[in-house]
Amino acid sequence: MTNPQHLAAADAAELKESRTACPHLDAAARHVHDIAEVTCDWLLRTGWSACGAGELTGVAPQGA
Repeated sequence: MTNPQHLAAADAAELKESRTACPHLDAAARHVHDIAEVTCDWLLRTGWSACGAGELTGVAPQGA
């Protein structure tokens, strides 16, 4: 999964166009964003460091 803020300019423009054209896709993207925020907050509170890198890849506890 890639943070949309890290997309290439052309990809970001395409994503914006797609979300504008399809309200259901935009709503789904907002829900995924909200779930990712909640997950990162929880992981950080429980001592996991994966969210500090800005991506949810290779999730491992701190010190592992």
